[in-house]
Amino acid sequence: MVFEGNVAGERGSHTVGVAELGPVPPGYEDVGGARFQVG
Repeated sequence: MVFEGNVAGERGSHTVGVAELGPVPPGYEDVGGARFQVG
């Protein structure tokens, strides 16, 4: 699962919680701290 978007703020300053994550299919989970970044 990849989150993509243009949001104001420093890299790493935003937290994705349950409300932002939404429903997750069975067998998938929040990996937390993923560092996939495109520059």
